[in-house]
Amino acid sequence: MLVTLDVIMPGMDGWAVLGELKADPAISRIPAVLVTMRDDKQMGLGLDASDYLTKPLDRDQLRQALERHRNAPPPAVSTDCR
Repeated sequence: MLVTLDVIMPGMDGWAVLGELKADPAISRIPAVLVTMRDDKQMGLGLDASDYLTKPLDRDQLRQALERHRNAPPPAVSTDCR
């Protein structure tokens, strides 16, 4: 499992979505690869993105990033039914 995410989106931007993903213990271990026109890699990695790619994107660059993170451990499954 892996999430690709753009920073520039209507409504909730990618930074906020990434923060929500990483704040939820049930899904925080899912790799999030940012793919965006915005050149702010330090911020993305500082927010715990697994990778940060800028557009225009080369297909090989994307493929390599997906390969790097595709075998990440699955998210912990919560047994809390509250």
